[in-house]
Amino acid sequence: MTFLYNQDYNEVNTVAIIQDICANVLGYQKYLELEVEYPISEKRCDMAIFIDKKRKCLIEVKAIRLNNIHIEKFVLQAVQYGIDIDINCVVLTNARIWYVYWINFEDPKVVPKCLFKFDILDSRTTIIVRCFQYLAKEHITHFIEDQIAVDKLNATKKRTSYNKSPKILRFCRKLCSGVKFVMILHAILLDIKKSISQSKKDL
Repeated sequence: MTFLYNQDYNEVNTVAIIQDICANVLGYQKYLELEVEYPISEKRCDMAIFIDKKRKCLIEVKAIRLNNIHIEKFVLQAVQYGIDIDINCVVLTNARIWYVYWINFEDPKVVPKCLFKFDILDSRTTIIVRCFQYLAKEHITHFIEDQIAVDKLNATKKRTSYNKSPKILRFCRKLCSGVKFVMILHAILLDIKKSISQSKKDL
């Protein structure tokens, strides 16, 4: 595949290459599970991946001739597509460099993070294989479900820790101490009332 980077391939050509990679390497049906020029908010994402007619992932493709630095300029564009239609997994690639971004919708800030990045010409093939496995048709559904489960768990932990924050605990302690004071005061007043009553009887 190295020879491709010596030629002036445009974005359309690159999309065709990505389509072949998704079909021949990742196991998707080219014309049933890969939709090119997928419409999103009056714009078009280069590719959407479907499994059982459900959207799983978006892929934004840039010309194969662009280097790493130029590709990174399009991260916000790619991620915004996912945010617009509530898709967690978004890929940005020029066929050689692959960025896989995750959008956590459990977080009110909706801050995307790069789960992993790899170069398919990297000599460390085990890393490439592992990364591609997450995107493969056989694994992507479980991969997404697991990530969503982690997001929900983390969100629950944050809410729990918020409820036990020092400020709230101090307020609860003050409240409890106030209630305790009122109860003690009430008991003292009852004792005084009983003592007065008893005094009247003695008279």
